[in-house]
Amino acid sequence: MNATRAIPAFYLFAASRALIPIYPLYAVMFLAEGITAVGLASLIAIWSSVVLLAEVPSGALADRTSRKRLVLVGMWMKAAAFLIWYVWRDYWGFAAGFVCWGLGSSLRSGAQEALMYEMMQGFGREADFLRFYGVFSSLTMLSSSAGQLAGGMLIFLGYDTVLLISAVMPIVSTIPIMIFVAEPTRRASPDQRNDYWATLASGVRVARDDRRVVYILLVSMIVLVVPGIFDEFASPTFAEAGFSLEYLGYFGALNGIAAAAGMAVSHRLRATDHVTLLCLAAVAGVVLACATFRLNVWLVAGIAVFFFLFAIVSTSLQVQLQTLIDSETRATVTSVVALGEEAGGIIFIMAFGFIAGGAGMIGAMRFAGVGTVITASAFIVLARVWQLRLQAQDG
Repeated sequence: MNATRAIPAFYLFAASRALIPIYPLYAVMFLAEGITAVGLASLIAIWSSVVLLAEVPSGALADRTSRKRLVLVGMWMKAAAFLIWYVWRDYWGFAAGFVCWGLGSSLRSGAQEALMYEMMQGFGREADFLRFYGVFSSLTMLSSSAGQLAGGMLIFLGYDTVLLISAVMPIVSTIPIMIFVAEPTRRASPDQRNDYWATLASGVRVARDDRRVVYILLVSMIVLVVPGIFDEFASPTFAEAGFSLEYLGYFGALNGIAAAAGMAVSHRLRATDHVTLLCLAAVAGVVLACATFRLNVWLVAGIAVFFFLFAIVSTSLQVQLQTLIDSETRATVTSVVALGEEAGGIIFIMAFGFIAGGAGMIGAMRFAGVGTVITASAFIVLARVWQLRLQAQDG
């Protein structure tokens, strides 16, 4: 495998895989089809539940089989989800699409980061992984922003056209990976080489016994879930604030650009420890809560700043995790952490939906901001109690 082709191939993959114009519109589409705020929350919870159930088994599968193949199949299943929505547009059709999307996300999640890290390791460039991962994540967010802009511009053609384009793009995005990326050579211990269950048990054991991994798991489960949850409800929140449908795509793109900028600069903070990162998360929570008191341009700007700061935090913590774990269980441990994030996500998504049902989307967003400040502060205290200090180059 040639680094001069494989690394750009990942960049092309990132620049196109989230170019999905239905992203800023599907929540509004659900509401237009008669889905309530609680129903919307339950649909997102279905997606999270599927990911939760499949996350660790798929991670162990990625440690036993081709990670490249799982990344490809995961993207193709995402394409299938949008086709389901195209032909079946009621609560159960939306649920079926989310099941397909969730399975695809599970197959891809642990395998993707593990494949990327070990590719760089094979090139002797693991020290450059933070920069590589930051650029990859940034390009993904920029492609998401482009997709959201496209959604705002294409909505006049109707949801059918937007859904069909959204189904094509995940398939197109996998072409560079298929052509230019080869599976890195991995070393496995004799008892794991032919035993899926040994791989699964070993990965879970590492995630359980290493206090640093447990800490990142808990932070992911309770703090890092917030932007993912809010991203699902951002469009209805802007709509509740009085903005027209066309602007939702533009605002979604702005959030994506802000997050991409955070990911792009994260490598400049490679010496930043977890306490400073959690302080950034707390600041993001303050900004989010304050933004809800101004339902105008300040709301839009505040939410963008929130996504920028959280992108720095989440990217840096993901790299810290990768430096803590070994090759033979890398995807499994990554999936265990992702499982914790999904478990927290289900709880918080439903809580957000119920709060929004009573206090509105704006009220639920304010609650999320305050909650972020409280939880980030609690983890700073926990780190001192556990006497932990993590950095991107730790390990």
